[in-house]
Amino acid sequence: MPEKRFLNMAFIELDMSSLVGQVSQNQKFNKQCRKVRIFISHSSRDRSIVESFIEKILVQGCKLSEESIFCTSIEGLDIRTGEDFRAHIKHQLLTSDHAFLMISQNYVKSEICLNEMGACWALDSLKVLPYLIDTSDYASLGILMGVKQAAKIENSAKLDELYEVLSQRHGTPGSLIRWNKHKEEFLSSLKTFHSNEVSTPYPDTSEYFKQYIMPNASINHLLLMAHPTLLDCKKIFKKEHYKKAFLNYCNTYEKLVLEHFEPLYPSYKNFEVSSFTVYDLLDRKKGTGGMIELAVAGYLNYDVVFYEVEFFQDKGSDNGLSYIYFSYVNNRWVFLWKPWRV
Repeated sequence: MPEKRFLNMAFIELDMSSLVGQVSQNQKFNKQCRKVRIFISHSSRDRSIVESFIEKILVQGCKLSEESIFCTSIEGLDIRTGEDFRAHIKHQLLTSDHAFLMISQNYVKSEICLNEMGACWALDSLKVLPYLIDTSDYASLGILMGVKQAAKIENSAKLDELYEVLSQRHGTPGSLIRWNKHKEEFLSSLKTFHSNEVSTPYPDTSEYFKQYIMPNASINHLLLMAHPTLLDCKKIFKKEHYKKAFLNYCNTYEKLVLEHFEPLYPSYKNFEVSSFTVYDLLDRKKGTGGMIELAVAGYLNYDVVFYEVEFFQDKGSDNGLSYIYFSYVNNRWVFLWKPWRV
């Protein structure tokens, strides 16, 4: 688990003195602009819950426009292709007047989320509203949460308070009947999300990749079973690129089935698996040059995790055979051969 460096802003390269120094200017901006602006900080693993919150509570319930909401993992509310990632987040923080921290076990394990949390607490111009969206308790939230109480996302009364605040600030209160309808729809959806929550891939990396070094294992068959579908590509690539990516992999796999892959066993009996996220690529912490360029250019969805597996004859050997890259989407493992060629 990464160290909880709440105020370490290396990820988005924000100079705190510069950030706070722009607050007074930001406050003047907010007073002049009646439309509320919201910054949502959350773990990409909790995307489904956050999507429902935005749709049912903020847009349909509170009548906010999508243009007033910034959320990095939701299409249409995120960073546009070609924009500078760090500069855009900095701008969104400085021009927002509410920050929602969607706290979960996934959130407190993410250094990126903790960095965003630190930035939100550092700005006096932001009204910070932390919400618990899973079974996390108050004690698990860290030292910065001690100054204010977090509300559980399923607390109906707290959601009503949020409706009142945003409706008054936005200046266009909607129908209470309509609000209650959308609120109940959101609360019902939470039960579905919690019951279907999958925290780790199944089969896990150890079990899945062990198949490749079994005696008489057919590498062709295993890779063909890992052919990414159109829906898989939609999970991995942005909406303007996923169809092209799918066609690319269809052509690739058509050639792949005609090529015979020798069994790995007995030449390779061990393997190691490493992983990285799109945020790692944007921060240039991991990944090849091609993958970094792909992420910076805005081709990838932010909640994707890539896996590289390297097969060895013996543990600790310098010579190995790498397969790049796999990903786990839609409850299955897929093989993405050289994604940067998309």
